[in-house]
Amino acid sequence: GNCDWDSGMNNPECGWDGGDCEELNQEMKSKYPDCPLDIMETWLINSLNNGFCAFEANTEECGWDGGDCEDINEFVQSTYSNCTVQYSPLVGNDECDYVTNVEGCDWDGGDCEEQNEALESAYPSCPAVQFSPFVGNGNCE
Repeated sequence: GNCDWDSGMNNPECGWDGGDCEELNQEMKSKYPDCPLDIMETWLINSLNNGFCAFEANTEECGWDGGDCEDINEFVQSTYSNCTVQYSPLVGNDECDYVTNVEGCDWDGGDCEEQNEALESAYPSCPAVQFSPFVGNGNCE
């Protein structure tokens, strides 16, 4: 059968999708033995080495998402040397992501400039510039 990795069935309680995911799980666990179980037992197992960099699996233990994140990590590290490499797929992706909205990542590679300026203009004493994407979004954070 097919491993329905995105169905919530790839876990021991569901018999690894009735056995359909056992081969994929073993292959990934042998390649990345230190990758955390919360990644290996979820949809993220299928993200390893699929051509798309998923920040959740962008760790040394998971082989930088099975190699998918190596180019973006290299770019971010050479451009923003104080930016946390795990979140490099979020930097400069045209969306303001609070986790990389820090000076070391050049305010999310410039993605947060507009929100940060608006926050600083409206609330000049507010120290929470990193969380500017949440200010005025209709939710009480």
